Amino acid sequence: MSSSFTTLLRGVAALLLLWCDASAARLYQWNDPRTGTTHLSGHPPAWYRKAGVDPMALPRVLVFDDGTLIDDTHRLVLRETPSALRANASTGAPAEATADDSAVAAAETEAELVERLRGILSDWDQRQTDRAKAILEEAGARGE
Repeated sequence: MSSSFTTLLRGVAALLLLWCDASAARLYQWNDPRTGTTHLSGHPPAWYRKAGVDPMALPRVLVFDDGTLIDDTHRLVLRETPSALRANASTGAPAEATADDSAVAAAETEAELVERLRGILSDWDQRQTDRAKAILEEAGARGE
């Protein structure tokens, strides 16, 4: 398999995991900068919202709760928020709304992006299905 196809499959798998109703639990997603591998876990990575560390120097972590984006480590948050998010991550408690209005608007923008990506994925899947059907119909017409 080619590297780009494998990467596409990983992306599709990640989107499907987010799309499923089974995503009722908290999900942490990040990419390993050395291998490019996408990690999906019910537990945060060790560096998640670590105090005293610039989050932009670490791999980006996206956190979803019941399929809704609740944290993105590469977005600015209030000073008190990182420690609250880290504490909630260790207890599994639902995240409290501690961000300002701009952060809420950013989360809505992320939700819109996820919906747009779902649409793109659905369209791509339909095109691939149509192409496969056309190939099978051509082969059938040729008697193969």
